[in-house]
Amino acid sequence: MALTLHRLYENTWYLYEMNIIAGRKGMDNIVQWVHTLEDVETGEFIHGGELIFTTGIAQKEQDPHWLINFAKEIYSREASGIVVNIGPYIREIPQEVIDYCDEIGFPLLQIPWKTRIVDITRDFCNRIFEDEKLEEDVSAIFERLLFHPEEAESYRAELEQKQFHTDGMFCLTGIRILYGEEDTLKMHMLKKRMLRKISRISGKYVCFFRDELCFLILNDIPKEEIQDLISRLGDMEIEENYRIHIAAGPLEASYGELSCNFRKVSNLLRIIKNKGKSPLYYDEMGMQKLILAVDDPKILSLFVEKTLGALIRYDEENHTELMKLLKTYLDLNCSVQRVADSFYVHRNTVNYQLGKIKKILDCDLETMKSKFEIMLALQIMEVL
Repeated sequence: MALTLHRLYENTWYLYEMNIIAGRKGMDNIVQWVHTLEDVETGEFIHGGELIFTTGIAQKEQDPHWLINFAKEIYSREASGIVVNIGPYIREIPQEVIDYCDEIGFPLLQIPWKTRIVDITRDFCNRIFEDEKLEEDVSAIFERLLFHPEEAESYRAELEQKQFHTDGMFCLTGIRILYGEEDTLKMHMLKKRMLRKISRISGKYVCFFRDELCFLILNDIPKEEIQDLISRLGDMEIEENYRIHIAAGPLEASYGELSCNFRKVSNLLRIIKNKGKSPLYYDEMGMQKLILAVDDPKILSLFVEKTLGALIRYDEENHTELMKLLKTYLDLNCSVQRVADSFYVHRNTVNYQLGKIKKILDCDLETMKSKFEIMLALQIMEVL
């Protein structure tokens, strides 16, 4: 679990006489760093996820309403909250600021002047580092399990100590982020924003990144909440102007099925890449579930080669589209007229091309067996 403002507050309020003034609904905001700001114009340096400290020292000769503008600016920058150092520069927090933070659920806290900001920020930074180290350790365990399922039992007790319910349900979700251009800072910020969205779920989770891929493991989280999270992650396509592919494995799977479901999710991501449809849920896949369950992809490749290999090579060598015509023919319930209408050609042309396909594949397209094998091979091609 990411470090939330609520956890920080519960563990440290008595050390620094910190009090929550407003915005309690946002106390589950993830804190990814701490930062001290004194000027609304410097809000552009916020990347999101920071807990902001301020004393008001730079505002003593300026607009007395600066704090409300300051709060609005850093809220728009997706900061985690504000901590106001009450003292000679800010003697009390204006009611309009309190009302605003309460209305939008933006945490507003205060500390007395005697509390040294350098002490509290150093403490919080250390806690953030410790929490990140813990998350890295847990991520490493789950990543190990995905590739070495035979070791699952040896990690069960350790995960239970870290509050994971290994006898409960697990859902593995894969996310591919298509950045378009290589911008290391933007990639980093996008990952951070994704983590902030994920942190809003109520249960246990862990995630790890591999290049443009993020794998998210959710423990004992209701289906509805998983689907809502996936929807919110999908919304980042519009917010961030990036393409995001999301594939959800079985929503209710066991601890021992994680490795198997990792292969299923990886194949689902491959389907999305080929078809462009996201998100995809394994539970809604129908016949393709059987394909995704095959452990050895070589078996699937050999079946495609045996069934459609000759036609694939013919298209490549002769620059034809007989594969496309065959798929359309099967999709349209083997209606020659509908295929002719689809390709804007005469039905005799379709019959001629179907005859050529039969000859190339050495099969009878009229038999149920041939149709089934070709349709299965076409489904496999979408996965491989």
